[in-house]
Amino acid sequence: MIVRPYLAKRVTGRALAAVLVVLCLGCTRRVPEAPLVAVTSLRSFPPEPASGDTESVYIGGALSFDLVDGLLVVPDQRQTKIHLFSVDGEYLRSFGRYGFGPGELDVITFLRADPDGEGFWVVSNVGNMLIHLTLAYEYLGGFRLPFSGTASFLPLTGGRIVMTCEEGAAQGSLVCLDHNGELVWRASPPLEIAGSRGFLPIVNGSFVCQVGGEIWQVYATFNIIRVFSPEGELRREFRPQDRFLEEEHAANVERHIDFNRGVRNKQGMLVAARRILLSARGGADRGYLVTMPRQTAPGVEGNTVSIFVVAADGEVLTRFFLAPAPGAVFDIVPLGDHDAFRAALLIKVGLSPDQIHIVGVAR
Repeated sequence: MIVRPYLAKRVTGRALAAVLVVLCLGCTRRVPEAPLVAVTSLRSFPPEPASGDTESVYIGGALSFDLVDGLLVVPDQRQTKIHLFSVDGEYLRSFGRYGFGPGELDVITFLRADPDGEGFWVVSNVGNMLIHLTLAYEYLGGFRLPFSGTASFLPLTGGRIVMTCEEGAAQGSLVCLDHNGELVWRASPPLEIAGSRGFLPIVNGSFVCQVGGEIWQVYATFNIIRVFSPEGELRREFRPQDRFLEEEHAANVERHIDFNRGVRNKQGMLVAARRILLSARGGADRGYLVTMPRQTAPGVEGNTVSIFVVAADGEVLTRFFLAPAPGAVFDIVPLGDHDAFRAALLIKVGLSPDQIHIVGVAR
């Protein structure tokens, strides 16, 4: 049985009174707050090219990146290239060829390392092609996806691919394909939130990552994590219990209810639930959830980027924060363990070229 503490239904009369009593009884329960630890940007790269500079390497329009054989591999939408950097920030080389044939690239977006050590996978051609390449730009295979709207994907050992998509369910599906693109399983149980009518449109989608031997589907808007087996069985779902995340979740539930009721703000506009998380990544025994840069850490002026470290049982171990926020973090690659935390962050700032920041615990 899956317990969903965030479900809500319309109630009246005695039922409403009963609900209020239950809520009051729970008012004394204090939602835990994760330890707050500052991190700092140790270095960033590549440098932004000067005006008129057409020779320097820059990153344009990346949505994700990964660590492959010790190198940071970054897809570049604007130049249709794959860039390779060392974790120390040294630019090594780029490769890629525009086109629609085997190994050719067009509008490359999401990239993940192959867990069997066979290079990496990249989504190309506006999310309709999945291509398997080596760091030497050798084409290992690929296929056209049977749907559009890929939001996130995760290669598993043995050649299987798990990904989120929007086909067949408004709230998004989780599907598993084999190395030829054939469907292995699909998991799309309804996600119920207060005020939803039927399927809930999940604002800005969800991420998929692996923690230990389980698959996490992390919803960006309502701070909900669904845990699946590698065979697609829904095992449990939870919300990481942290006071800040709970406050953001509660505010989004209210926005979602108001949106469904047609409530408008002072400017006469409907206000939908806003994204809480901008990226998520799994590790051997924990997950890493990265927030939007609008939040402010206690006692810190200005926007911050927060990285919540979540154990496999849902406990929030630590909240790392980077302040001031250099931009929006579109992806994270953990580089060190919890006690010596280091991570590479893919950061966007407006229309400027993207940068990678190596961050670590402030000393």
